[in-house]
Amino acid sequence: MNIEFVNAETSDMFSLQYFVTFIASVKQYVNVREYRTIDKKLHNVYGVASSQYTSTGKLIAVYYFIDHRYHRLYKPAIIRFSRGKVDTEEYYVDNRMHNNHGPACIYYYEDGKLSNVSYWIDGKEHNENGPAEIQYDMAGNVLFTRHFINGQGQHGRGHLDFDESKFIHYLENMPIRIPDNIDIEI
Repeated sequence: MNIEFVNAETSDMFSLQYFVTFIASVKQYVNVREYRTIDKKLHNVYGVASSQYTSTGKLIAVYYFIDHRYHRLYKPAIIRFSRGKVDTEEYYVDNRMHNNHGPACIYYYEDGKLSNVSYWIDGKEHNENGPAEIQYDMAGNVLFTRHFINGQGQHGRGHLDFDESKFIHYLENMPIRIPDNIDIEI
């Protein structure tokens, strides 16, 4: 991986860095903007600490850090985008996946419908009021659920409520999505 330094602004507490990273595996340039402390830790108490863009300027992801640890209260600390839409939202407090008010990890299909949600408290899968993980098909039907309390599977080890017929139908009709930034030769 080659890193080319483009611009830097510094102050007593923080440095704002812009650089271009070449990712050899996908043959794509990614522009990164980061806020770091003097000792090089990702850190921004006022907003986004790191953001990534494609070479054409499209936003790929934003990350919220405090003291080089994922951290954002009541909102996602990691947000990833695909084709201009939110693809993933992950909630973290003090570098542990955590959300008291709903799912801590949310994945979306390309059309914006829910793909998967999971509930986490203090870095452990946890939901006392229902399943801790729910996987949906593209039509919004529940494919399976898993129940956890404090990271321990319920109803046996990692109990899985599963409708095999729905899941097989989903696999047979699952579209294959190839990200825009990957070159494939056929």
